[in-house]
Amino acid sequence: MISLLEQYKAKQEILKTQLGDRWEGDNHVFVSDAGRPLHPDTPGRWYRKFINKYGLTASHLHTLRHTMTTLLANNGIDDSTLSKRLGHSNPSITRRIYTHVNRSADMRAENKIEELLFREDD
Repeated sequence: MISLLEQYKAKQEILKTQLGDRWEGDNHVFVSDAGRPLHPDTPGRWYRKFINKYGLTASHLHTLRHTMTTLLANNGIDDSTLSKRLGHSNPSITRRIYTHVNRSADMRAENKIEELLFREDD
């Protein structure tokens, strides 16, 4: 992912140099060809085109954020790290939004304790 962003930035720098004074941008990552910030709906349109092109299940772009968080949380990444990654001001916000992830982990813990307490020795 980092290398893709670096490639994107390099192309953007070339465009910025070519446009000179006509470049209207600042430090936004994703901008129009003139450097202006993208309209907030643009990434969602790109995502829908991508979904349709590859015949994937329809979803919203924001679903990727939830998927990433759920996968990371279910694989042991702590709330503080998730909170920072998501840009939340504190981990309690992350816990409140992603309580379903905690329920999933709770079910695994319940199954594990049941397995440990009630397993039959060979």
